[in-house]
Amino acid sequence: MSTAAPKTSAYGPDFQQHLIDHGCYPTYYPDAAASVAAQPRNFTAILVRLGMPTASSSVLTMQDFYGFLDKNKQAATERSTMSGEIRKLAGDMNIPFLENVLFNKLTPFIMDSGGKNATLKRPKVDSYDGNIPTGLAKSVRDSLGTYIVPCSATDRPCLPNFFLEAKGKSGDSDVVMRQAWYAGCLGARGVHELRAWIDPNTLEDNNAYTIACSYEAGNATLIVYTIHPRLSSEKHHRRISSMPNHRYEYIMSQLFAINMRNNLAGLIEGIKIYQNAREWAKEQRDRLYAAANLKASSEDASSSAASSYQSAEELGMDGASG
Repeated sequence: MSTAAPKTSAYGPDFQQHLIDHGCYPTYYPDAAASVAAQPRNFTAILVRLGMPTASSSVLTMQDFYGFLDKNKQAATERSTMSGEIRKLAGDMNIPFLENVLFNKLTPFIMDSGGKNATLKRPKVDSYDGNIPTGLAKSVRDSLGTYIVPCSATDRPCLPNFFLEAKGKSGDSDVVMRQAWYAGCLGARGVHELRAWIDPNTLEDNNAYTIACSYEAGNATLIVYTIHPRLSSEKHHRRISSMPNHRYEYIMSQLFAINMRNNLAGLIEGIKIYQNAREWAKEQRDRLYAAANLKASSEDASSSAASSYQSAEELGMDGASG
């Protein structure tokens, strides 16, 4: 009786290399993510967008700053996360999100050589943003559910493309980066699959549509990344996309690294970029929802027309026989 190999997680020593071996590259990886050419085509545009002023971040006070320092100190010693505190300072953004969620419905990211068993544990994300499922045509959700509907509780936000992994215990910076990387790759794959369904001809635009952030209380630094797919030239990479004859690799690129505890200006900058990143990610989801719904509506109309034509033809034949 064969036994499946144990699954690895972001805490495992082989996790990073395992992802690299399957065409997923962390930021600054030699000959891949370190190359300027490997950055998404819209990298500069995202930098500019995330750097724009926001009204709510500019009103943060020294009282907010000292409160943040207190929370950060507690998190650094008590192993609690800071995702809720960062969200509170950012204010109510009216964006669907969930915290501490196991992604238990998605198609496994990497399978073993036999194609039967997942080799990575399912991620439990600290925080993610998505859109309300009912805003997307049910036919699309049914078709792509294992890529864009992350939880078995299917009423939870879907098409996740913004993530925040925030840890408290000092020394976890490598782990929290890997968690953000893994979640971001899953999010980018979901967006990729939806875009493939909408129009496969747009897949090789080399743009990013997914953002992942990490925050570790030990150094109080918020790091913001893009994750985007690109067509792979490496023959040994396993096909991560479900699309036949297409091999894609996933590249993580660092946008910002902001120390939020040095002064009030650093806190304001971090919250501003966090707010803008969430807004930008929502804009991408909204556009994809609209495009997918338009195609679904068109397909429904074509199907209905074909059905009506067939019914009319059958009626005509019945009349002729009469």
